[in-house]
Amino acid sequence: GYDDSAWRTVTLPHDWSVEHPFDKCNASGTGYLPGGTAWYRKHFTLPQEAAGKRVSITFGGVYKHARVWVNSNYLGQRAYGYATFTHDVSAFVRPGENVICVRVEHNEVADSRWFTGSGIYRDVTLEVSEPCAFATDGVFVTTDSVDTDGTAHLRVQYETLGADGASFCVAQASGEVVASAKTEGESGVALIDVPAAALWSPDSPVLYTLICSAIKDDVFTDESQIPFGIRTIRFDGDEGFFLNGVNMKLKGLCVHHDAGALGAAVPKAVWRRRLERFKAMGCNAVRTAHNPPDTHLLDLCDELGFLVMDEAFDEWEGTKNKWWQGHNVYPPKRYGYAEDFPQWGKIDLEMMVKRDRNHPSIIIGSIGKEIDYPNEP
Repeated sequence: GYDDSAWRTVTLPHDWSVEHPFDKCNASGTGYLPGGTAWYRKHFTLPQEAAGKRVSITFGGVYKHARVWVNSNYLGQRAYGYATFTHDVSAFVRPGENVICVRVEHNEVADSRWFTGSGIYRDVTLEVSEPCAFATDGVFVTTDSVDTDGTAHLRVQYETLGADGASFCVAQASGEVVASAKTEGESGVALIDVPAAALWSPDSPVLYTLICSAIKDDVFTDESQIPFGIRTIRFDGDEGFFLNGVNMKLKGLCVHHDAGALGAAVPKAVWRRRLERFKAMGCNAVRTAHNPPDTHLLDLCDELGFLVMDEAFDEWEGTKNKWWQGHNVYPPKRYGYAEDFPQWGKIDLEMMVKRDRNHPSIIIGSIGKEIDYPNEP
């Protein structure tokens, strides 16, 4: 019932920090731009057919300490500014008008070693499905092996919410289905053999689609489509990295989550332009410095053919120096994710692994760099 008619209208994704003028009263390490506390409100309408359905809302990234309400019901908070998180709001929404409220707290801007941005700076999606559906990030497809005749052996692990089976089809880019499998159980494993498989690589980033259907009492209740690539990876202490059995050098660079003057709310077209320029200069690998990236970036790495190190954190229990008056100007400030790591570290790491595990571009995960940084003289 709150009257928000006079509030400013913004388009998501949205970074409010980059809209403001630079000011030396703000922290040098985060680009002399402000933080603060902001509220977002979104009115949306659900049709009558949504009654009895499963309704969930997913935030791709909110910087930071996001608290969420739906129709005045408090759903909880997420501290990490780079986490993707989902709330099941089925019990709190209804056909007709509904309101989502998000409080974003970024009051201490000396909380990072780079520009962070502020606000709901990544996509927000609302999903309506049958109650018997796949769990969030509940399907994982991987390549067990590839035979010399080109037959690829895939393993699909799945988890549903109340289904009693699942069906999986592998489709080429043309839409032609080349392999399938069906299995029973609310969760389980399906094995699929793909003949004459086209392997994913930086020179030939071939993508397939896994069409996943949840089944309840012989009725298909939910379908999702997951792009993936067929490839094998191996690391050898003496010989290095192997992709599809071929030794390969990683020629890479680190990519932060922002886009300069555009701030942290980065359009997908900007990521594409950057990656195409990297490719032209001979780059084949990217590290997501120093946090889980926008999923648009990973989608493009799959599509364009980049090998990815997916990074989780910049600090853990021990905080790192945050320069706020200029680089190496003492004293530093010590705010940051270390304050939240004891409660959220395991949850946020699991989020990144499960969210990103179907991307063929990702060949290695990173818990972060400079682990011993707090103990340096």
